[in-house]
Amino acid sequence: MSKQTLRSQVRTSLKALTQQDIQAQSARITELLLAHPAYKQASRISIYISKPNAAEVSTLAIIHDILSKSGSSDSSSSSSTVNPLESTTTPPPAPPPPTTTTTKSCFIPRCVSKTRMEMVRLTSLEDLQSLPLNKMGIPEPLLSEPRENIFDNAVVARQDSAYGGGGGGGGGYCDLIVMPLLAFDADGWRLGHGGGYYDRFLVECNSVNARNGRGPPVTIALALKQQFVVGSVPRDEYDQKPDYILLDDGR
Repeated sequence: MSKQTLRSQVRTSLKALTQQDIQAQSARITELLLAHPAYKQASRISIYISKPNAAEVSTLAIIHDILSKSGSSDSSSSSSTVNPLESTTTPPPAPPPPTTTTTKSCFIPRCVSKTRMEMVRLTSLEDLQSLPLNKMGIPEPLLSEPRENIFDNAVVARQDSAYGGGGGGGGGYCDLIVMPLLAFDADGWRLGHGGGYYDRFLVECNSVNARNGRGPPVTIALALKQQFVVGSVPRDEYDQKPDYILLDDGR
């Protein structure tokens, strides 16, 4: 089966999921991620912003936790505010209780071309709520907006949409990538949404980390149990297998 055919089948089957089921699974997966040693030890975290009302694991409570540990004065000022990015009919997962961990920085995707993305700094919940929606309906910073790049460790604006990503010249690095998926198999292989963004970003991240004397980042994919497929996910030589796939049952 081709990737395109499998993606179509999975997307069709996920339409049967209710937002209540998605939020329940998301809440449990959030608990598991926050308790994961890789998360507790990470300081510079790349994480996707979940699409409102989509059939995928919500990351809003995780982002809330990262920002609460950023050490900045404005990161937790909206801790009691319901995030408008989520459904107005289904309450979002409650913010998790604080845990003892390292200071963290939150970096989110920004597409710089049709094949590449960079990770730029998200500073607060107000910052998250002010992001415009891209053509896929996902909150994303504008290319022209100055943002700290996870690799360069500097605030930059991307006027050129053909820009290929951070160069790593500023000593930045990434030690944890929390990524989405569309489907996964019993061997732990992930099928993405079709852009290849995370596979390319991971190659770049490994290179930048190595230049800065660091090992590869830990990669964790978040999955609804309904995204599991029997058999093997089709893959190519450039596909990257995540270190972990978290489900609500803890597997």
